[in-house]
Amino acid sequence: MKKTSSRLPMPAGLRIEHAKAAGIDNEPLFRALKEKDRIALQPAGEDLDWDYMFSYTEDHEEDVKEAIHHGYEFKFLTINGLRNYLKLRFSLQEDHDFEVSNEGVVTLNMNAADVKVLESVLPGHWILSAVYDSEGKQDQKFQIKPSVIEENKTAGR
Repeated sequence: MKKTSSRLPMPAGLRIEHAKAAGIDNEPLFRALKEKDRIALQPAGEDLDWDYMFSYTEDHEEDVKEAIHHGYEFKFLTINGLRNYLKLRFSLQEDHDFEVSNEGVVTLNMNAADVKVLESVLPGHWILSAVYDSEGKQDQKFQIKPSVIEENKTAGR
């Protein structure tokens, strides 16, 4: 999937995912953010700090609109942000659908369509790769590791 032109900070992207996971459609979501309508966002969780998102939308309205309607790429994504994104966007369960270690997501079971969505949001410091079994078969298993770890392995460090 082609990378989008919208790049969002991790808190903004995750709030969008919270809202979408709660069933808030694109246009009502954008309108609620633009109009600072907390009531419309209640299904996403009353405990979420929407002030950040209201301010971000006010300063970056076109980027937020593009992100909501056409997707986005995270500017930066921590391992915990990645963990939360997988849970929110794809309804995956840690230790069942994916496993996390110090080296990133070491096992991820995901279909090809979802992998394309995931590839489009990952910033450059994460590398998504297929995992092959001993017979060279790839069966919807993937890994996501920080690029620095992969670069060090390639360099023999």
